[in-house]
Amino acid sequence: MRIFTASIRTLTVLIIISFSFIGSDCNEILENLSGGCTGNQVDLIGKWKFSQNMGGIRDICLGEIVEFTSGGTAYLTCPNQNTITRNYTVSNNVLTYTQTNIQYCITGDADELQLTGMNNNRVLYYVKVIVNDNISNQTPEQESVSSKNSSELTK
Repeated sequence: MRIFTASIRTLTVLIIISFSFIGSDCNEILENLSGGCTGNQVDLIGKWKFSQNMGGIRDICLGEIVEFTSGGTAYLTCPNQNTITRNYTVSNNVLTYTQTNIQYCITGDADELQLTGMNNNRVLYYVKVIVNDNISNQTPEQESVSSKNSSELTK
């Protein structure tokens, strides 16, 4: 019986000690989330094709193409749908769609882009579209504007 009691006490002490390590990891994660974005600087300018969504909100169409221009305008096009236009800003690796204030932490490299939602539950992955790939014969400016598809939350 004494061995059993000693084992329970030892196990209890180990569990209590482990809480301090577990808690420190949680604090580190929370500090990283609230402290902004870190990671590789990614040049958003150009076309990106949506490849997967690891977040909780899954309302982006497969095959969506996002074209980020140097003028702060993003053109979002789902296959067989009209292109929509969204203004955006980038500061400290944070992409912000200005009309809705939806924010993403930007990470990736020259060929892959990851957008991790900062004020939404999304983790979006895109791959760079090669310049010769065409999703349409029209430029984004020539296509009609809609508001039914985008990489931002709908209101």
